[in-house]
Amino acid sequence: METLQQAADFALEKIIQQGKQCAYEESEKLQCIYGDGQGNHCAIGWLLDHNDEKLMSSKHGVAALIAIDSEKIPDIIKDDPYFFAWLQQFHDKSTCRERKLILKRLKNNYSGVVDFSSPNWQRWIDMGDDDDK
Repeated sequence: METLQQAADFALEKIIQQGKQCAYEESEKLQCIYGDGQGNHCAIGWLLDHNDEKLMSSKHGVAALIAIDSEKIPDIIKDDPYFFAWLQQFHDKSTCRERKLILKRLKNNYSGVVDFSSPNWQRWIDMGDDDDK
């Protein structure tokens, strides 16, 4: 993928098709994982090499993942890790309210670069836990 738009559109489409977060429970808290070995991935996980078990099982955030395994990370992610950190947060948050807040931050910082008019942004928000939407 060559643009933030293409990467975001692809990742959003995949997590919506998946229908759920890619996470596991640890100490009564949901922890995101890039891939669960069963075909599910987080937003960023869809942009990584699905066959790389070390990457897929990493618990690190985007910046740490780049620092640890830079050569395995696509250039589009390395070129703007902040965008992908926010996109990952958009995936990781479980409630509609939290997802709306992250989308607002993304729009504030990237509205000139990424078109947020795709209905998939709202679809992912609506798939969140109901917290008075």
